[in-house]
Amino acid sequence: MMIACVPVNAQQDILRVLILNSYDESSAPYFQPVEEFKKELQRNYSATIVFQDVDLRQRGKQTQGETDQSIAQLLLSRYGSEPPQLVVATGPPAIDFWIHHRESTFPGALLVAMARESYFQQARLEPTDAVVATRFSFTGAVENILQLLPQTSHILWVFGDSLSERTLAAGARLQLAPYSDRLELTFTNDRTIPEIQDLLAGLPEGAVVFFGIFSKDINGVSLQKYSGLAMVRAASVVPVFGAFDDQLGHGIVGGRLIQVGLLGQKLSEAAQALLNDNHIPGEQTILELSEPIYDWRELRAWNIDRARLPSGSVVLFEPPGFWTLYANWIMGIAIVVLAQALLIATLLFQRRKRRKAEFAHASLGRRLITAHEDERRVLARELHDDLSQRLASVAIDAGFARSSFGTDNANEVLKKLHAELVGISKDVHDMSYRLHPSLVEDLGIDAALYSEIERVQRQTSVPISGRIGGISKQLPADIALCVFRIAQEALQNSVKHADASAIEIMLERDEKGLMLTIRDNGVGFNFAEVNDHFSLGLSSMRERATLLNGSLNIKSRPGEGTIVTFVVPIEGMTA
Repeated sequence: MMIACVPVNAQQDILRVLILNSYDESSAPYFQPVEEFKKELQRNYSATIVFQDVDLRQRGKQTQGETDQSIAQLLLSRYGSEPPQLVVATGPPAIDFWIHHRESTFPGALLVAMARESYFQQARLEPTDAVVATRFSFTGAVENILQLLPQTSHILWVFGDSLSERTLAAGARLQLAPYSDRLELTFTNDRTIPEIQDLLAGLPEGAVVFFGIFSKDINGVSLQKYSGLAMVRAASVVPVFGAFDDQLGHGIVGGRLIQVGLLGQKLSEAAQALLNDNHIPGEQTILELSEPIYDWRELRAWNIDRARLPSGSVVLFEPPGFWTLYANWIMGIAIVVLAQALLIATLLFQRRKRRKAEFAHASLGRRLITAHEDERRVLARELHDDLSQRLASVAIDAGFARSSFGTDNANEVLKKLHAELVGISKDVHDMSYRLHPSLVEDLGIDAALYSEIERVQRQTSVPISGRIGGISKQLPADIALCVFRIAQEALQNSVKHADASAIEIMLERDEKGLMLTIRDNGVGFNFAEVNDHFSLGLSSMRERATLLNGSLNIKSRPGEGTIVTFVVPIEGMTA
């Protein structure tokens, strides 16, 4: 049962559309609106669409009725088992055919009719039929020609030999009757293609050509798509005008034209309104002409002054100017050159900065080596000239006390020896402290800083206050030592150089890390003048801060004291 139901459901989702073409489906101007109609309907309608095209070629005039009857029978035999739900008739011959044979073929099919507006004033359509009408004025086309070429005296109207084309030519003659005293009007309905070519080649000065619809000549020779227009343009010695915007680019000058692509879209919209039951009975869709539009190549070929074009005209196919053509290239090259210039400037700046940093680093290295050597020299001198001599004296005294043990002289020497050893021990301890402060590791940064404050305080009369916020001795050793050394250096600088009356040291912490601040109210200095030539102490402080990803900030002005701030980040610091 499921398999049997599949064809039925599938059939319900298929929309069959019968397209009746007045001419060959490849004939201008109908082929493009039909193609656009198909694309738009497929894009916007949900069902699967099957298009069926039928060409109603014009037969001999005396046998038209018999031909139409045979075409109707052919439609019934071909599509009777699966009749179309929608019929699209393009052009008066196709519409006339459907009006006469609707009831005998597919009476239930919906109709969308496309033709010129004047045709529908006489056509016998049903109120439920959808109409898409084109509005075109032959007098408007003549006025456009005269505006561009005021000296025009002769217009050759190119139309073919079909019944519809003869009807169009007759309508043109009727509309253009008021121009008969000013213009010579010639029509080509009863001429062969070679005769038309000869006529085009012999047109006099002041003549123009208007290309209408040319599907076949008097001998029945058919012309598809733009081949008729191409033939006319190649043979003509005067400008060629036309009625449809799809002729632009194929040889016509231009004007206010029938919008062929938009015509196909309007056909699709009218069809969808019918299929969705949104069509208003008796409503017609009128397609207005385009704004004035022209082919630059034809204007140039026939020396037509652009100043004569109507206001708001659009000119197509005009080659762009140099700037328009190469603007993107010029801008791109300019951007590349600018980017390269900026890159070169940045590289030169970075190179200069790097060389400056390398020079500063080398200078600092030399100064550090010199400082280390000086420190070693001082230690060596102290060891040799002081401790070494004192130890030698102790050794001599110890030898004398040993040899004279128990005598009064030996006892005096021993007393002197004890005091000397105590002094040596203290000096060795101070020397060790200078080399590496073990208090930092043993008791933590708090105790070490307070101890340093007391030690410095014993060397100066300047009051030093400390406010140290209970930092854990679990502080990493490298950070604790760095904080201590920076504090030690800053305190020494304040004592030696600031000539201050008060010095304050603070160590605080928050969730991000530690902040060490040493402030004095001394003479200060112009930091901008010494920033490029740090003293060894300042350079050492800066290097220590950099090694721990910290920041060292020194603020000082003459007469306003100095503030040294060191901030170092610490993750997961505990109390």
